[in-house]
Amino acid sequence: MIDDTREGDRIVEDLIRDENMKLYRRLLSESTDEEQRRVLLVLLRLLVAEQNEDCRSSPPAFPSAPH
Repeated sequence: MIDDTREGDRIVEDLIRDENMKLYRRLLSESTDEEQRRVLLVLLRLLVAEQNEDCRSSPPAFPSAPH
């Protein structure tokens, strides 16, 4: 049960991060305000770094097929 809860939490966190990345990219493409663009770039870089860290630390979603 605990593993299911952790997995569910991770899925929700990944979904929220992905949606935030989409939002920040859209706002970045629309914005002409340099300060807003700077903040959006910082936020986007943080989310990408978090995503990369999660990819390195989590096991594969599917086990490898036998050879």
